[in-house]
Amino acid sequence: LRSQKCVFPFASGIPYFEDCLTHCALAESTLPTSACSLGTAMLAPRPLLRRPGAPWLLVVGLSTTMLPPSASRGALWLQWSPRRQLPLIRSVTRAAGTSSGELGTVIDGLNALKETHPDVFWHWRQFCAGEGRTTFNPKEHPDAVKRFLSMHAEGSFAQVEIASPAQCQDIENLKANDTAVWWQFARFCSENAFGLTTPGRMPAEIVQRFLTQYSDGSLAAVDLVTKENAEKLQALRRSGEEQEWQNFCATHSYGVRDPTKLPADVAERFLIEYTPKPRMQEEVKQETMREKLDDLRRQDPCVFWQWRKYCSEHPEGAVDAEAFPEDKIKQFLARRDIGSIATVELASEDLCKKLDDLRKDDPAAMWLFAEYSSKEAFGIRSPRLVPSKVVQEFLTRHADGSIPPVGEMATQEQVEELKKLKASGGGWRSFCREHSFGIRDPRHFPAAVARRFLEEFKPIPFQ
Repeated sequence: LRSQKCVFPFASGIPYFEDCLTHCALAESTLPTSACSLGTAMLAPRPLLRRPGAPWLLVVGLSTTMLPPSASRGALWLQWSPRRQLPLIRSVTRAAGTSSGELGTVIDGLNALKETHPDVFWHWRQFCAGEGRTTFNPKEHPDAVKRFLSMHAEGSFAQVEIASPAQCQDIENLKANDTAVWWQFARFCSENAFGLTTPGRMPAEIVQRFLTQYSDGSLAAVDLVTKENAEKLQALRRSGEEQEWQNFCATHSYGVRDPTKLPADVAERFLIEYTPKPRMQEEVKQETMREKLDDLRRQDPCVFWQWRKYCSEHPEGAVDAEAFPEDKIKQFLARRDIGSIATVELASEDLCKKLDDLRKDDPAAMWLFAEYSSKEAFGIRSPRLVPSKVVQEFLTRHADGSIPPVGEMATQEQVEELKKLKASGGGWRSFCREHSFGIRDPRHFPAAVARRFLEEFKPIPFQ
């Protein structure tokens, strides 16, 4: 505090965070009387955090007995504009610890913003690129994260319209119908989106540009890898550590890790240049069956259904192959090889499009299909991975009204409350897996489910 010429006579041991708490003021009207009587605060030399017209950031050292009911015990208390309040509380108050925890604090602050502001993914990449950085892992640039949080609090970044769900679905449909799109989109994102490849985190204008270029044929054609070379690469990948493979792909293939989605020339270069460190023989034996199952699921979408059906017949296992007994996986693969596991006709693209259109037009359809799939499709929510008759039966029953309605959907107020609750801690994904068929977006919750989430979900505090 002394080094920054900022004096808090009543504060004891409150750490000062450069570029984060750079303009502090004591406002008597917003503090408990007991706190106001403790002293005054002098302003820091650089008012970076206050935006024109916004209220002053208020930071006060309080004992646990002086905290208002809404504040966490032992934390710093601050008052800010409603739009920025939650991210700043998370990114600043949890910083009140030892210097060894500062890295985790700023990372949590960035993650909090990402939860509540989808455009932060884009802004962070843009910010790093503007500083000449070639990597975007926040853990590698803690000082940059601090500057970014301060600039975001000031409102320095223009709002960006993120790609709509319809645009994201169009990208997924292209990938499902044309394997070459995986490479084309990854290369496009490397050149136009700082390597960000998730459509739902990219500006709508950039995603639409790719869709337009694909439709008019202006994207460079891709000659995909041969089946023989793809199999060689799969074997080469399994011979080393998975992380080693991922690191190599991040450098040489825009992050595309599936050998079947690589261009022929890139695959040939991989075969020449990728030299993994060999695994221990025992480890290879333990992972062979599980990796073979993963390979099959990548090559044949029908395997998803066959595997879920097989798991339902063996309750001692689990859907996740990592938690499934090795001998049972081996038995599944053997039965499939001899043809004793029935194949199914998966839903056609036309049928999937009908369901996608229904889910866009009817807010309740997402929930209804997830509920239906939990009973009729072993919990598989993607229509492209379930039999055609399952999707057709759902569409028929929805059209004739024989599927019970869900009632009112979550209100906008409930959605906003749930988003704040989701951003306040961990555990949301696992809670949704158990209570909402894996649906994590509260906009697709029925009102009754939203109320139950608000009552029962207890966020796990970030470390």
